[in-house]
Amino acid sequence: ALVVNVGGRASTDELAQLGKLTAADPSWEIQHLACVPVSHKGKRFGCLLLVNRLDDLRGFDDRDVRLLELIGSRLALAIVIARAQEEQAKEERLAAIGQMLSGVVHDLKTPLTIIGGYTRRMARAQEPDTREAHGEQIRKQITLLDNMTRELLAFARGESRVLLRKTFVATFMSELDELLQEEFAG
Repeated sequence: ALVVNVGGRASTDELAQLGKLTAADPSWEIQHLACVPVSHKGKRFGCLLLVNRLDDLRGFDDRDVRLLELIGSRLALAIVIARAQEEQAKEERLAAIGQMLSGVVHDLKTPLTIIGGYTRRMARAQEPDTREAHGEQIRKQITLLDNMTRELLAFARGESRVLLRKTFVATFMSELDELLQEEFAG
């Protein structure tokens, strides 16, 4: 702890020795100064500085320093707790991102599997109409992949929102039947 009771106007040299408290205005009158470190378990975060005790012209005493040290230790503890909470929140965000990526990878595998199936079917198909139909299914899946990628990027940029759309069950089941025909052909 550092305690300085100047008892009058501080000179420019004294201000320089006290850490240049007022580089912009060296005429600032320092009557009293008390400074204690803000630290926790040997780690220093800064210092707590009081200048110019107004209620006692004699300046700061040992009792003031003990109180300031107590406040400094509590402040350091608050900093440690806040940093721990930030770290925990960061870890939770990373865990959530990991789970989300796991789901995204799973969701991306489905269209890729379907594209692979239709590509194999196209290679075996002789009729141009059949090849065109398989090509259309591949294009649908590529569009689906593109949309999923765009939604993921929008989410990563913080533009997340729920997109509602109508789904007709009959159409959905028809598309599902089409997509799974090759999987269940055997």
